[in-house]
Amino acid sequence: MGEWNKSRVIWFSQHLDTRGYLTCVEGDIDIPFTIRRAFWIGHVPRGMKRGDHSHEKCAQVIVPLYGAVTVVVNDTSYRLQDPRQGLYVKEGDCVTLKEFSLDCVCLVLCSEHYDPDDVKPKEG
Repeated sequence: MGEWNKSRVIWFSQHLDTRGYLTCVEGDIDIPFTIRRAFWIGHVPRGMKRGDHSHEKCAQVIVPLYGAVTVVVNDTSYRLQDPRQGLYVKEGDCVTLKEFSLDCVCLVLCSEHYDPDDVKPKEG
């Protein structure tokens, strides 16, 4: 698990030809977990935030499929704006999504099924 012991940006391989590009993510290969849940976020009004919580048991990968978003993990900010890029968020790290471009759509891949008891609100 060594390289997955902290939240960080990861890059996915992209295959480009005259038909456009194809980017894929395989659970347990490109990311360190089996994908058990996926959801996407879009049409976020200007100035609104999403997240502001952590999960004790659930790791996530956030992928900006379209547009751009700033993701704050604990106290570190990442600007995501390339669909080849994902942000791995390990279990226990607090994540806040903000500064969405108006056209932003983010895909979130999760290691666990949704469990409301696993969600821990941001402290402070």
